[in-house]
Amino acid sequence: MAGFIGIKDCGNAPRKILLQDFYKAVYRGETGYLMDFLHEQFVWEFPGGTIQTDKKAALAYLSQYYAARMQQLTITKMITHGPEAAVSGTVLTESGLEYHFCDIFTFSSAGSSMIKHVSSFQR
Repeated sequence: MAGFIGIKDCGNAPRKILLQDFYKAVYRGETGYLMDFLHEQFVWEFPGGTIQTDKKAALAYLSQYYAARMQQLTITKMITHGPEAAVSGTVLTESGLEYHFCDIFTFSSAGSSMIKHVSSFQR
């Protein structure tokens, strides 16, 4: 099965809906849409020590690193509290490799939808 598989949610957590939309855009490679989610002082730490501090560079790296190779993106867990969130799931690549990821998000404030920092981990 190919595509994006999100989690079912009661609809009471707007940040979970925002994050699912974020990952749908990642899966589809919609980097222009993703720009709207990112704070001006955005930082993304990727596996292997790569750190992107420029929004456009981070999204270019992301599109090459994830979107070009994803056959399926599955979100398995999502936790949100205050200005932080954690999302875990799996990615199935076109070559059949499956890996697990966890992304830790920091928003600019508890009430903001602007992502200021992401730390990504995978195995």
